[in-house]
Amino acid sequence: MKKRYLSLISLLPLTLASCSSKIEFPYTDDTDLVYLCRNGDNLAKEADKVTDLVRLNKKGEIVERIQNGESVMVYCFSYSCAGCIATEKAMSTLLKDSHLYMYGLYNEDSSSTNVTSGLDLIKSSFPELKEAIGTVYYTPTVYLIRNKTTATKINIDDTRDEASKLENQFKSLLNFTNIYEFNTYAGFEKMKSEQGGLFILDKQSDTSFYHRYVYQNAIHSKANTFRIDMANYSEDDRVQLNSYLGNGETTLIGMIMNGKVEYLYNYEKEPEKALGLVNSYYQVQEELPTSSSSLESQESSEEILSKVDGN
Repeated sequence: MKKRYLSLISLLPLTLASCSSKIEFPYTDDTDLVYLCRNGDNLAKEADKVTDLVRLNKKGEIVERIQNGESVMVYCFSYSCAGCIATEKAMSTLLKDSHLYMYGLYNEDSSSTNVTSGLDLIKSSFPELKEAIGTVYYTPTVYLIRNKTTATKINIDDTRDEASKLENQFKSLLNFTNIYEFNTYAGFEKMKSEQGGLFILDKQSDTSFYHRYVYQNAIHSKANTFRIDMANYSEDDRVQLNSYLGNGETTLIGMIMNGKVEYLYNYEKEPEKALGLVNSYYQVQEELPTSSSSLESQESSEEILSKVDGN
């Protein structure tokens, strides 16, 4: 059950558009299009090569995301491929300016099999995708995979010379959400200093608080959501994050306002409070399963709002 009421969004000094860039993918919420997240790590990168701007050869991670009900874009390429080399500048410009979250299956040389093994793994994990992905793999090609059963093959040869052509092609297929994914602390540090929003520490799991309550609301919201993937954080990144949050726990959700954490909940230990925050932020009401812990300690959305408002 969902219902509308006053949101925390109105209390946040947010800039809801993505960081300024030459290529701008504004937030959309067209249910006929595929919802895709943004790569927050690229905010802090000066890279010019596609290999540094995609999630490179993360085959198991691709499968995990699809299994969790997310959509993914997968770019198959190689620098021994003339078309890929011709596409390099346009694709890197697109990734830098739009912060598009894209996976890359990359063949380092003529003997590499990352493209083949990656696509074969996807097909063996999701048999419904076999026909759409096909049996012969070409580079450069982008696959847009949705809902475990649908894959769209995008031939980018005709758009190799201009980033704007890639932009227009992708715009016709995608919802660019305001969910920013962070696998490193550097991108998150830059984002939190410039924009506010809801953040959650999480790792991929089909039973996670993130996928159950946050993700399904965030894809339909203009408000920023920052997902910090603790499964990929290095030890140094964890030290910096813990120093900022003042807390070493890894299952936290909270709010950033004016660069500061206003309050923080452990969504495993305090699920009712964490869910109250989510409900208020996204202007919805979700309910915990009746088998969850007692609701006697639940903090209402109105109580959370009064805390943030200083009343």
